[in-house]
Amino acid sequence: MPYSICLSKNEQRLAKFIARSRYENARSNNIQDSKISNQSNEEVDLEGFGAELAYCKLMNLYPDLETGENLPNFDCISRYGVTIDVKTTKYKKGHLLATLKKKNNPPDKYVLVIGEFPNYQIVGEIESDEFLQDNNIKNFGKGRGYALSQIQLNSITI
Repeated sequence: MPYSICLSKNEQRLAKFIARSRYENARSNNIQDSKISNQSNEEVDLEGFGAELAYCKLMNLYPDLETGENLPNFDCISRYGVTIDVKTTKYKKGHLLATLKKKNNPPDKYVLVIGEFPNYQIVGEIESDEFLQDNNIKNFGKGRGYALSQIQLNSITI
């Protein structure tokens, strides 16, 4: 069962600030873009951090507010020390997607969040070793990457 989260006005302001800061930092440092969508970089950054914040709100976790050059390979850490990478899509039937380079330094777990700022649904999760397998590599027209449908994910554990 997905969990619905709507970011409050203050959470929306925080999300916009962090997204803009990350965007400006990435562009000023010529960080290579690895997105797999047609959205603008600004939109990807806003939706990405908005989804991270929504997941953290649900799980009562503190979000990673870092905007510098050396961002970690995960978005948050559970109270048990599990590193989590939150992925988002605006498509209701969207897939969990990750680039092939994620295999080199994976987080412990991936979470899929669907929706558009500021309304999100936390859909499911999966351990990295289950997700980052060769049989999960697909190409949706933007290059090869790991992909799973929503029904292949596990229910969120709170």
